[in-house]
Formats: sequence, structure tokens, C-alpha cells
Amino acid sequence: MNAGKQTVLFEQAPAGQTIPFGKYKDQPVEILLTDPDYVTWLRATMGEKLKNQYPMVLNYIVAHYGEPSRTPDHNALQNRFLKREFQIQFALAVTPGMANWVRLEGLDLNALFENEFARREADAIKFEKNQYSAVPSMVSRIEAAVDKARARIQKDKAAWRERGRLAIYTGTPRDGILENPVKVSGLRFEESGADVVYRVDHSWSLVAESKHSGGQDDVVAGCREVVGITVQIKPVLGDDYPAVLRAMKAVKTKFLLVRDYTGIGATWGEVKQVFALDAIRAVLLEDVERVHVPESFNRIQLPRF
Repeated sequence: MNAGKQTVLFEQAPAGQTIPFGKYKDQPVEILLTDPDYVTWLRATMGEKLKNQYPMVLNYIVAHYGEPSRTPDHNALQNRFLKREFQIQFALAVTPGMANWVRLEGLDLNALFENEFARREADAIKFEKNQYSAVPSMVSRIEAAVDKARARIQKDKAAWRERGRLAIYTGTPRDGILENPVKVSGLRFEESGADVVYRVDHSWSLVAESKHSGGQDDVVAGCREVVGITVQIKPVLGDDYPAVLRAMKAVKTKFLLVRDYTGIGATWGEVKQVFALDAIRAVLLEDVERVHVPESFNRIQLPRF
């Protein structure tokens, strides 16, 4: 590429454009959209070679993945995700429903137990009705079968009441206190085209435990919530936001973190709406920093039966 020559970006590869080297040699350049990890590797190891020898391939990469943004400001924002508090703040900012995850302290364990056995009874009755109603000659047996199923469930329920106890399992509590019931795991930087990748999850199970050794435990209620976080980071976002959107769509990144928005052609609210059309949630750093992390996400008193 000659010095001073303007780089022309394009969304579609020129007809017949193929990759002249490496893993996908002689294959259409569009295949790079299926392998963001390879694109990341190319940029890290062949940056100058792409610029000098394969400018058309580089143009295609930039058009769909955006310009590399490895600046001190970018790295500083990325490193904020090393701390659990910020990880959860960001997750709450982009998925507000997470605020309702941890509601163990107010759980009525008896009510959960009753509801579970009511559900089992309803399922057993439905099964018996479906089984016998399918055969006209056996319809008369439905009532007896239903009574038998109901009696079986009630017997099981009574047995647990007599020899069991209910307990919440959601980690390893100490003296009834559970630390960090909301877990953060799988943190990675520069993964599959995203700047930051991690997972946030919360789960609990209500278990009817046998009081006798060798007895069978039974999960009677529970909940599991999981959110996968994939983040693109832009310290400064301006009127070039369509290129950022195009790059995020190429690598299927779900969330955009922006420190400063400087565009004048659209308001920040309009930019958020544009990204939302492709199910991408864009947030400002100042909005993330204002998010309150519920105390129950860090420490909770487990209910007792």
C-alpha cells in the first residue's frame, strides 16, 4: 500500500476475492466472518504483512471487525472487569432482570414443598387419564386409577414429612450464611472477537433430605439463572458507530461499553436504539458505575425449615 493512499473500506468482498495465504488459502474472504479467533490471531501476528502485502484482506477485516482499539484507555476499561464488583455492576446494567435473582430470605419452604407435591399429583392424574381414555373399553378404570395415583403421591408426601427435612442448597454456607450466592466465572479477554467474556449465574435447590443414612434425597423445587456476557469496549464512540455495530454483528458480541459518546449526528439515546435493533445493548460507563449491587448478591442468610 502506497504511503498516503486512502484505504477504501467495503462491506462485501469484490467478486472472486480469495485469501492468498494461511489456514483458508484460496477460499473466499467471507469465510473470515466465521472465525473471529483466527482474525484476532492474524492481526496480532501479521499486522504489517497484511498492511503491506494483502491490503484487500485487511480492508475486509477492518470493514467487518473494526479498527483495533488497543490503547491505554481501552486497556484500563478492560481491566475494570478483573474485579467482581464491576463484573456484576455491568451485568446488572445490561440485564436489569438480574436484580430479582436472589430472593431466598423470604422463601416459604413449606409452601414450596406443598406446591411441588400438588404439581406431582396433577401430573400423575393427567397421565392416568390420558392412558385410559385412549382405550374406550378401559374408560371405566379412570376413576380408580386416578384415586390410586393420588394416594401414591400423598403417601410419598407423608413419608417425607415423617422422615425427611427440607434444606436449601446453593453453595457451602457457614452458620446459615452463604457468601457470594451470585457466581462469576469464565472470565476471558480477547475471546472470539470480544474484548471481555464471562458468565454470571445463581442457582438454588430445595431438597427433601432423608434423615436416615442411605435414604434417598429428592429435589422438590429449584431455580437456575445464567447470563453470558460478551463485551465490546470503546473508550470513545463517535459518529463512526455504524462501523462498530457492523463489527459487533460479525462476531456476535451482545454488549457495548462506552466511556464517552462524542457523536453529533445522533443522540446517545438514538444510538442505543440502533444497536438494540440487533439485540445489542449499549451502556455508558457512568451508568454502570451508578448501578447498586444488592447486598444479597454478596451475602445472604439462608431460610430454615
